[in-house]
Amino acid sequence: MASKSRVDRVSVAGIQLQPRIGVSLEERRLPQACQADVTLWGDFEAAASTDCLDQALDYRMVVNLVLEAAHSREYNLV
Repeated sequence: MASKSRVDRVSVAGIQLQPRIGVSLEERRLPQACQADVTLWGDFEAAASTDCLDQALDYRMVVNLVLEAAHSREYNLV
């Protein structure tokens, strides 16, 4: 019997960023205010059915990873 795969969606919207973006050095000279929205797809049934935090998605970790990626270097393109 084939296993039924479950796909749920969790979104984190409006993450405030200050990356250095732009094609020219002048554009990248100062950080620019931006927002990011992230959608994660997966099977979150265990967390939903058990109401157990150790089964849940850690939103703080998601936000920290987005901030780290945005601020770790300069980008030409968004």
